[in-house]
Amino acid sequence: MTTALAKSTPRPPADEVEETLTPTQKAGRQFSADLKSINSRMDKEVAAMNKIYAANDQAEKLAARKNLLPIILEAQDLFARPGRRDGGMTFTQWLREWRPKLNVGRTAIYDMLAENSLEKKPLALPKLNEERIVDGEIGRVVEVPPQEDGKMQEVVMEFPVKTAEEALEEALMRQDIVLLEDAKPLKHHTLDTSIIYDKPNGDWCHFANGKLVCFSTEAQRKATAKAAKKAAKDAVKKATAALEAEAAKLEAEKEKPLPQTVNKKDAVNGDKKKIAAAKEKAASTPKKRRKTAKDFAVELVAKKLGDKFFLFAKNEVEFSPRTTKSSHFDTMEEADNKAIELNRKYFATVPSAPVADAATV
Repeated sequence: MTTALAKSTPRPPADEVEETLTPTQKAGRQFSADLKSINSRMDKEVAAMNKIYAANDQAEKLAARKNLLPIILEAQDLFARPGRRDGGMTFTQWLREWRPKLNVGRTAIYDMLAENSLEKKPLALPKLNEERIVDGEIGRVVEVPPQEDGKMQEVVMEFPVKTAEEALEEALMRQDIVLLEDAKPLKHHTLDTSIIYDKPNGDWCHFANGKLVCFSTEAQRKATAKAAKKAAKDAVKKATAALEAEAAKLEAEKEKPLPQTVNKKDAVNGDKKKIAAAKEKAASTPKKRRKTAKDFAVELVAKKLGDKFFLFAKNEVEFSPRTTKSSHFDTMEEADNKAIELNRKYFATVPSAPVADAATV
């Protein structure tokens, strides 16, 4: 059994391979070559720094750190280039790899950049088809060309063209070259519970439980504003009416004649005249006679009540302690004598012979 040996395909020349590469592949190769050169120079500087650090001279250490600054700046520019990144490495990751060898932290390196007024970091390159906004117009990135020396980074963007014909199946697009710093990223708002949102229909909402909850409609606000306006007008009318009434009252007070002022002497003389007139009137008025017991009393008679004797009115029909007209007497004779005395005093009469009590007969 015979086997045929496979013929090896000869490798094409480097020039032919270079011609078949795309611009992105070429940029990636150039990036790798430049990064290799920077890393080689960093190795030399690190070896020199280790010798200086061994001498423990602070001034020489600071000088050695400053010698690193041009290489770091060159690395920063390298990582700011558009194109392919080997392993997706960034400038911060590159610094993290070199930090143990440099004995210089990331903060110290950025402090050196700040001291030299070179702290401005390059703008991050956008991704293809990423949406950006330029002068209020939203478009998408279609190409990120390499940055030219001495020029600012540019990007090629595609914007929709507004036309009056809505029947077109495909929207018209235009491409523009704009500066990267002018193409701002779109910021997507995150709903917050502390913000009041105004919908296009005029509703006011707040974010709660994962959704917008309406708490005030435009119709409600108009009705509230109308009621408040009416209440304000009514309050103004009421206040105006009160002010007008107060003004009318003050005007009426002005029209009243002012009271005449009287001095003290005239007032005293007037009071004396009033007192004299009152005394004269009292003297000329006949005095009424005071009523005596004769005017309203009734003749008294003696009556026995129990074992005592009392005086009662002659016309009395009830003989009890409640209707007596005197205190008690021990004998009938004493009671009769007192009745005769009172009847003579007030009535000038002598009571008839005492009626014998049934108990004494």
